[in-house]
Amino acid sequence: MYNNVIDISMIEKLLFSVEKILLKNEEESRKTGTSFNIFEIANISTKETIICRILAELLSPKGTHGQNSAFLKRFLHICLGITEFSKNEIENAFVKIEHRSDDKRRIDLVIEISHSVIPIEVKINAGDSDNQCYDYLKATRKIDENAKLVYLSITGDYPPKNSMKRLTKDDVIPISFSEHIMKWLISCLDTPDMEKKELVKAIIIQLMSTIKLFSNQLEDKPMHEIIDILKDSPQQMKNAKAISDAFESYTVIMKKKFYDAFCEQFDTELIRIEADSPMYLFEENVFPDISVVFNINEDNGVFARLGFIENGGNTCKADKKIVGDLKKRYNINWGNSNAHISIWYERFRFAGKVIPLYKIYANSDNYFDLFDSDKFDKIVGDTVNQAKIMLSKLQTKIIK
Repeated sequence: MYNNVIDISMIEKLLFSVEKILLKNEEESRKTGTSFNIFEIANISTKETIICRILAELLSPKGTHGQNSAFLKRFLHICLGITEFSKNEIENAFVKIEHRSDDKRRIDLVIEISHSVIPIEVKINAGDSDNQCYDYLKATRKIDENAKLVYLSITGDYPPKNSMKRLTKDDVIPISFSEHIMKWLISCLDTPDMEKKELVKAIIIQLMSTIKLFSNQLEDKPMHEIIDILKDSPQQMKNAKAISDAFESYTVIMKKKFYDAFCEQFDTELIRIEADSPMYLFEENVFPDISVVFNINEDNGVFARLGFIENGGNTCKADKKIVGDLKKRYNINWGNSNAHISIWYERFRFAGKVIPLYKIYANSDNYFDLFDSDKFDKIVGDTVNQAKIMLSKLQTKIIK
């Protein structure tokens, strides 16, 4: 049995070993071109609409991939556990994107097979609005009373309660990009004639690489090499856990450091409100007991938003009428799944990429650059400049 003492010298050696593996992998990627990813270059790797279009094209038996129903059949079996449809039924299936339901909601993907309808809601960055999944399935069951909602997210969680409303877990099939979609795509690469279809194969491989990036998975080779260092030594695994804990702990410190630096540089006449993140009073008492705030926050990247607060607090939810009235007041024509807490938001970017402070992935260069003092100042300064431009534009929209 080993003791609970963390060996600092071994941690230093472990970090050095991991660094060598990662640098070697980066060099190999440069030489082979595997780091070239069109999704990342075009900044569409986490854009749900684009990813849905690619998934729909792969799933469609009439897709330009030329594999007919092979991809769809494997998706049904691997991701949903469905095997009862005949070959003819699958070959004649239809795949629709942004399908409009009778209540004007748009369902990301819909698969129609024979008399069955399979609605698929895709979540990468966006949150769920109130009753969203409930409304989707309610609309679908007018056509197929036995339908279940497929909820595709990064990790395969069920929808949040506000989205489910009266739905139960039996009404939803949760699947994940990190497991189900990855297994399906690997299977697609093994379908007949794929070796002849190099462009299709290349896109699938790039999509898999993109999923690994936004689901925080290392590529297989460096991951296996790192595991080899850790797996046979209890002390090394303990050291790895200590490093992981230290990293998680410091993300809280870095977030505060970033916000403090932002507030110090953000020269505005707006009154700052005490909150966990930068918050400024945009308009007071727009409605009785409700004021509008300009707020800086973070989920999958730092963003600015116009939100609401209840006077005397720093949070508030507004009903649809208040949201609608505020959009008219500020001349904002913008839709948002979280419209009950904000009427507008926009993400900050540096060097074309979002600035993460909370969800940190292996390719989050802007986060790791914050540990370089010069780059920290540049990223914060650029964020402040963007915020000033956003605020100025919003202030000119107010209808007095």
